[in-house]
Amino acid sequence: MERLRIGLVGCGSNMSWHVSELLKSHKAVVKALVDPVPTQIENFRRRFPDLVQTPAFSDDREMLASTRLDAVIISTPHTLHLEQLQRAFAHDLHVMVEKPLATTIEDCEAAISARDTVRKIGYLSYQRHIQPEYRFVRREIQSGRAGKVLSVSANLTQNWKSFTGGTWRQDPSLSGGGMFLDSGSHMLDMLLWLTGIEPASVSAHIDARETPVDINAVAVVHGRAGEIATINIVGDAIGWHEEFFVICERATYLLHNGRLETITSDGHAKIENMPGGMAPPHAFIAAIEGGEVPASFEDGLQVMKLSQAAFDSAAAGGVPVSIS
Repeated sequence: MERLRIGLVGCGSNMSWHVSELLKSHKAVVKALVDPVPTQIENFRRRFPDLVQTPAFSDDREMLASTRLDAVIISTPHTLHLEQLQRAFAHDLHVMVEKPLATTIEDCEAAISARDTVRKIGYLSYQRHIQPEYRFVRREIQSGRAGKVLSVSANLTQNWKSFTGGTWRQDPSLSGGGMFLDSGSHMLDMLLWLTGIEPASVSAHIDARETPVDINAVAVVHGRAGEIATINIVGDAIGWHEEFFVICERATYLLHNGRLETITSDGHAKIENMPGGMAPPHAFIAAIEGGEVPASFEDGLQVMKLSQAAFDSAAAGGVPVSIS
């Protein structure tokens, strides 16, 4: 089978992670690079000598007009995602896009519409959907073995304010928001995808920490089945730490920096080095070949609905906001 021809839109540090995996694949080949900053292309080629001869463009429209492709991977400032993925779909290409899918509910819906019009794969790069520890907990909850979800606590800390200072991530016109939409998006996604909670309302408070975007945020989510969840996102911390605590009727799960601990009637167990899982580019290729789409554009829409309600609540002083 011929290898999939993939164009890369955005050649920053995040795309470097994807490319390091793509170059291991015998099923795909990188055919084009896109970035408006020439030094980004230069640094990218320096890091990946295999791409020195790969054509480079300053705009995705130039690439689409002159390069035969099967798919694109988009890793660019968040507010650019919609137009870039729309153009890719209009050229009948499969699309993998970094989170968040878009920065408004309306734009997420437009992304879904663009995908459905051409019936191509639209894959949202939420990597926890393909990590075995998270998939295990989701299966346990979906099967009913854990019983009803009672409470969830999600905590994420980073020195996000420091390492994003002076970059597009703190420019609302490009980012659409701060850490809550960026790294925090993973925590909201896990609340919804992993537990199956359907949020009814959210109350939130946000602190910009003297920046143009949200840095620290706390949200309390009430589920339609009576669940209560707290989400604590701190972007002005010393270092990175992530944990997701799920309490069910017959089991408790702690996902701590990628490791899983369980508490059941049989006792307390640590589960490490679970088999399975893959990097997002490999999952994207597998989906194009007819496999599962682990994280869909619909997942991104649900995250955006919860995010927008949280922002609305914070703007109103923390009053609960309903989520339709």
